[in-house]
Amino acid sequence: MTGGDPEPASEYRAIACREPFDGTVCDIEPPSNGAGSVQGARMLESDSATPIRDALDRAIADVARAEYARLAEGMDLGEQRLHVNDALESLKDLGRGGKPHYGEWTALFYLTWYQPRHIHLAYTVLRQQISKQRTPSQVIDFGCGAWAVQIALAILTCEKPALQDLIVHGIDCSRPMRQMGERLWRELRDLVGDNAQDPICRLLRETLDTLTDSCTCHASYDALVSDGAVGPSTSDVCWFTAFHVVYPSNQRELETVFQRIRRDWTPVLELLTTDDRKREHATFFGGSDLTIEQTPWGPEQLELTTQWRRTLRRHLGVEGTADLIDNYLSKPVRWNPWSNGIEGDTVMIRGGTL
Repeated sequence: MTGGDPEPASEYRAIACREPFDGTVCDIEPPSNGAGSVQGARMLESDSATPIRDALDRAIADVARAEYARLAEGMDLGEQRLHVNDALESLKDLGRGGKPHYGEWTALFYLTWYQPRHIHLAYTVLRQQISKQRTPSQVIDFGCGAWAVQIALAILTCEKPALQDLIVHGIDCSRPMRQMGERLWRELRDLVGDNAQDPICRLLRETLDTLTDSCTCHASYDALVSDGAVGPSTSDVCWFTAFHVVYPSNQRELETVFQRIRRDWTPVLELLTTDDRKREHATFFGGSDLTIEQTPWGPEQLELTTQWRRTLRRHLGVEGTADLIDNYLSKPVRWNPWSNGIEGDTVMIRGGTL
């Protein structure tokens, strides 16, 4: 996949922090119960998905640590707190239904809060539809962000080998988000590759390698078209996904580009998700609401990502202050914050088999 020229994970530098802090924002070690290990992966059913989730948790924490090191290099604590606070203020707009400014700092904290639940949401919705619909050979993912759909599809390929020849075209206007997705993808690929003796990790590594070579990521639909993607052949089955891209300010823009994608790609299935509070702004999509009653992953906490956030909270000296940074970084990060089904999000479907 493409999307800029981010530096490889192996070139990331360790952060230099004030003393006494042992020189790193995230000196993570796996919990004593084995969480964070990718040992013992089996088929991705029920609890056997745990090793993949653990690998993702470690990948998110590792990328967050490296990105913070890069962004904070040379800054004193005051400067760091300012940037962190600004990023969290921006993400508050997202929580209120608005559109944040996805700069590098915002993308970092999006990764460690929203990204896990969006991977889970994408995995849940796509998993349900793959069991009902014609298997896609191409997917147009509009608003791909940090590659939640791509990662979900890679995991699903381990369950459904017919997806192995899949091509995914990601589109997102935010370069920091696209680069964050690429860094997470690379880190996850390296982690499961390190556990190649395990069959399911080896299969996921092979899937990530294949999709790396066959998929693309662009800043706009025009850029995708300019790159030579002009629509599927008659033998292709195309799906179109747009997860959490609707905002009050972009309805007309989305309606126009969605019409172009439908004309050029004739997708047999379209899936859109949005916050319930923005449901009224998604009526242009024209689909039907889809009920998600069961979720394959439970409310487990991402131990390593949560630990990184809380370690950063102590490093910044805000623990116990009850300010925005303290409140935000103290919360546990979970794959599925809902007790049953998908709550707070609207899932819409157009085409396919209901």
